[in-house]
Amino acid sequence: MRAVALLLLLTVCCCQTQSKAVLEKGECYNPLLTANGGTLHFKVQGIAGEKGDPGEPGEVDIGELKAEIEGHISTLIRTELAAQNIIKCQNTHLGTLSAASSCKEIYSNDSTCRSGYYWLQGEGESGAHMMYCEMEESLCGSGGGWTQVASLNTSKGNYRCPYPLTKISDPGNFCKRTSATGCDSTTFNTYNISYSEVCGRVQGYQFGALDAFKGWKVHSRGLDEVYLDGFSFTHGSPRQHIWSLAVAISSTRNPGHSTCPCRVESVLHQRPEYVGDNYHCDSGNLETTWENIFYEKLLFDGTGCPSDSLCCDSPLLPWFHRQMNVTSDDIEFRVCMDETAESEDIYIQLLDLYIR
Repeated sequence: MRAVALLLLLTVCCCQTQSKAVLEKGECYNPLLTANGGTLHFKVQGIAGEKGDPGEPGEVDIGELKAEIEGHISTLIRTELAAQNIIKCQNTHLGTLSAASSCKEIYSNDSTCRSGYYWLQGEGESGAHMMYCEMEESLCGSGGGWTQVASLNTSKGNYRCPYPLTKISDPGNFCKRTSATGCDSTTFNTYNISYSEVCGRVQGYQFGALDAFKGWKVHSRGLDEVYLDGFSFTHGSPRQHIWSLAVAISSTRNPGHSTCPCRVESVLHQRPEYVGDNYHCDSGNLETTWENIFYEKLLFDGTGCPSDSLCCDSPLLPWFHRQMNVTSDDIEFRVCMDETAESEDIYIQLLDLYIR
């Protein structure tokens, strides 16, 4: 015990008598005491030594960093040039404070105008609206000047389903109908912009057994009724047909009342007269049998069509293109099915609609 007390005393004294210079380099540590077979062991941690000389300069490969920085700069330049181009097109061709009547007017004045948001004011509108103009991509194979009136992509995190469609997350991020049977209807505002062409697309996935144009029921059903399992685009009041996207029970089943009417042998399954040739028909089910399951084939993608099917392999797919008489009507979009979601449904992933 006397040895331990002496050791502790020496430690305290050591700490109290070190010079300021020594204390700045490190702390004074108490000894570590252990007992082993009756023998007392101790160890005192020393004070850190002087800092050594610096090593040789290293090398840093900035090739990847340089490329990344140049990429960001290039993007910023392109964005700035695009913004300047849009301002030029908005101001030079239309007057500093003047809005265009449509994207087509801007494009007609200068086909070098970039895609982006422009101020547009349809006839009779009290004010201008900022709307997206597609100028560069040749939508529906016919050049630029398209005004966007609807856009939905559920693969992007922050999306909103057009009312009354509802958002779901199982089996994926989609929009679907809310009504038990019948049609869910939403209207896309054109803000009185005149148009004679409509270009659009709707894509999604099939659940269960849908019946396309309903076979034997079709002749008794008008445009205001559930005349198909699928999507309907109309305008005006009373409704006038723009385009139909019908979903069938199977793409390979023998032609019948639930298959697409564009199958050569499909004499039992006629589309309504008001639809004419303005439709596409597809199925997510590539088998001859069907179940109440989620089918993983994307609808209206132009694939999986039987050799005798003439309405699901259009070169324009997934787009449809309708030329019509000039109008400025809003466009109605309906999701229609005459059975409950337990037996048939469509999950919407993508929707785009343009007018010109």
